[in-house]
Amino acid sequence: MTGMVTDIGGSATTVAFTELYSALSTGVVDGAEQPTPNYLSNAFNDVAPNLLLDGHTLGVVQMLISDYSWERLTEQQREWVTEAAKYASHVCRQKEAEIILLLNLILLGLGMIMDMAPIILIATPILLPVAQSVGLHPIQFGIMMILNCGIGLLTPPVGAVLFIGSAVAKRDIGDVVRATLPFYICMLIALLMISFIPAISLWLPEITGSL
Repeated sequence: MTGMVTDIGGSATTVAFTELYSALSTGVVDGAEQPTPNYLSNAFNDVAPNLLLDGHTLGVVQMLISDYSWERLTEQQREWVTEAAKYASHVCRQKEAEIILLLNLILLGLGMIMDMAPIILIATPILLPVAQSVGLHPIQFGIMMILNCGIGLLTPPVGAVLFIGSAVAKRDIGDVVRATLPFYICMLIALLMISFIPAISLWLPEITGSL
């Protein structure tokens, strides 16, 4: 952000948010980079009346509207709100998908170098809140974690299960890996389905009333 201010010819100054109002009012800074809701809710317009909407950042803000207020909008205003809601929904889904894929990559990477029990104990308190923030149910996330760990146990460089299978079958580890390759595709497809289709994980708890 400071680089952007410098690039447009300004001098970037870092100010604590709690001190921003006084800094604007006393002239310590001439302007501030803030989302529009923050600008209005903190009355920055009282001391910095000029607002530039340059669209350099994008965020999604929840909006609630009553039937009464909706009926008072013009047809064009309703169209604007509807289009904005559609676009916001698209952005949210895109970001959620990226975070879910990142969670899978993290768990899969851990599963490739660590045993399952330590991963569950260490990663669950850290990653579960992130998973819930993008709409994953704890049961769904738990199944994702176990499946990632299971795939990791079959994946080099550690691949403990591969070495066990090699020893039991008395075959070279390379032969075991090559024979396992088609199953990796099936496991990854199953992982993606579990990650993005909640019903696969939650149908039984829903039927039994456990949710």
